[in-house]
Parts: sequence; C-alpha cells; structure tokens
Amino acid sequence: MKGVAPKGIDIKTIYKGVLPFIALQAIGEAAVFYNPELVTWLPEVAYGK
Repeated sequence: MKGVAPKGIDIKTIYKGVLPFIALQAIGEAAVFYNPELVTWLPEVAYGK
C-alpha cells in the first residue's frame, strides 16, 4: 500500500485506516467459530435438509 499511496501518507496512517476492517473480520471469524450453525443456516433454508 505504501507504494501506491500519495507522498504525504505514512505507513502508520495506513495501518490505522485498515484496523477497523481487520477488527470486523476477527469478530466475524469468532462468531462463526463459536456458532458454526450461522454458516449452515442459509443453505438449510434455501435447499432444505
């Protein structure tokens, strides 16, 4: 990212900007890890058992 960012943007700013997205992914992964039925719910509704 640093290679394509404008000159005034430093690497610290890039990391601070991407942190919320990484946090959301971690929350989503934890939700699926502790509740695997979240993943299988929609296919069961769409295709039946």
